[in-house]
Amino acid sequence: MSLHSKSADLDHSADFPFRLFSGELPEVVAFDLDDTLITGDSMLLWHEWLYETGVVPERRWLDVIARMLREYHEGRLDMAASLAELMPAVERFSLEELSVLLERFIDERIVPRIRKEGRALIAAAQAAGRPVVIISASSAYIVRPIARRFGIENVADVIGIEMKTLNGHLTGEVEGVMSFREGKVVRLSEWLAEHRPGVQLAQVFFFTDSANDLPLSLAAGGAAFVNPDPVLEAAAHERRAPVLFWHSPYDEAERAKTDEAACGQTPNETLDALEALDDPDNADDRPDPRAGRFTKFRHPGLVREDDEDDDD
Repeated sequence: MSLHSKSADLDHSADFPFRLFSGELPEVVAFDLDDTLITGDSMLLWHEWLYETGVVPERRWLDVIARMLREYHEGRLDMAASLAELMPAVERFSLEELSVLLERFIDERIVPRIRKEGRALIAAAQAAGRPVVIISASSAYIVRPIARRFGIENVADVIGIEMKTLNGHLTGEVEGVMSFREGKVVRLSEWLAEHRPGVQLAQVFFFTDSANDLPLSLAAGGAAFVNPDPVLEAAAHERRAPVLFWHSPYDEAERAKTDEAACGQTPNETLDALEALDDPDNADDRPDPRAGRFTKFRHPGLVREDDEDDDD
């Protein structure tokens, strides 16, 4: 049995193609944002954009966010302290000013990085009448406007780390429980109690890419791992959970550049990928023959193949 097919619990005849480990359809579908629905980390991309456009000219904030990202992947990030250190980069702007800047940023940096497979699943869940939640360890003021690009308009359905405000400006003080590691379990449980009384975490299906989300992945009734890091892919093997490989137009363009450099000539995919950046929705319905090519590094032996199984 292949981990990527049969054990993925796919049921394309159902109104939503993923099942819980119990075999039931989920009552709620939850998605991580960074490196799951989009390629890259939204906070890092945001601060890079602020610097590169000259909106925030101090380069030192890039060093702070780069260190945060490194410590995040190493599993040793002090999120509250890091956010307090980083917030002076944007606290000079009012919330209204930030809103305008964020829309520009999303158009320029996030839209090309949207993974169409994730957007399609969100649309499928919504069409089936199943509530969708985006839950992220990035700051909520960044996550909310990005979520709108996935068709999630209700701010209550978007969970990020909340920062306190003072006189219409963000401060470096966290408000409430951070949606980070075990905090995602707490925040999603609180959301269920308020917005879907009677629904338990065991009735939620969760999509993520990172080992930092293992607490919620284990608490949820079903989980799928998108372009996972090695730790998460090992967990997928142990739980016989689906491993998915999604991509964005940005991935395609980067891969085309790599192919061009490797073979010393311009492949036909280069123009296709660049055109995809101008049309991130990939509006036509033709299947994409390049789907699934963009993966994170995979350790050998962590993903089951058909000929390795000993059952039908």
